[in-house]
Amino acid sequence: MQESQLRISASCLFEAEVYDVAFLNFLSLAEMTDSGLDWYRVGYAALALGGFSKALEAFQKAKTKEPDLKNAEVDAMIALIYSASPIPEDRDGTLAISIAKRILREECDQWKTDSLLAAAHADLGEFDNAKKHLKEALSRCPTDRREELLSRMAQYESGLPFRLSIDYVRQNLREFGKCARCNANTNISQGRFCVRCMGILEKRSD
Repeated sequence: MQESQLRISASCLFEAEVYDVAFLNFLSLAEMTDSGLDWYRVGYAALALGGFSKALEAFQKAKTKEPDLKNAEVDAMIALIYSASPIPEDRDGTLAISIAKRILREECDQWKTDSLLAAAHADLGEFDNAKKHLKEALSRCPTDRREELLSRMAQYESGLPFRLSIDYVRQNLREFGKCARCNANTNISQGRFCVRCMGILEKRSD
């Protein structure tokens, strides 16, 4: 299959939530092109399958191949896995904090970075710091994300860290938006970028 056909096929499968085949297609595409953008897509498909270690590896490859690739967004995904992967070998709360602090110096949604810092501190057992950062996130987050963050606060109050799950990841992938670059209606990823062309997605109101 040609590169363009493989990319279209993988993107359509991802949008249709056929994540296992989409992952294999994105992986074949990334191995063919060795492009940072394509490794980034592999990361999202791996996340949708609960392959957190594979996702981390793919996002790290994306950064290696194209260090300037949407820095804050890719770094946020790496920090999220470091702080909240259910696989102990993936986690590094200290490194997640370092990455999140770097993200704060870039243009980003500060509430998301505060929630990342909270998750990283919770992973280290530093629940007072986790609650402090999550309170900051709650003061800035959209109304439709408050319930999720309040649930995390309850976990931190009970001395429990936040852990990613397939259900959590797929729920975030199920939001839809219109790509400002290619005009496609497509799934909004955690990082808010079109899986087809990496254009910034604008969330639809319908």
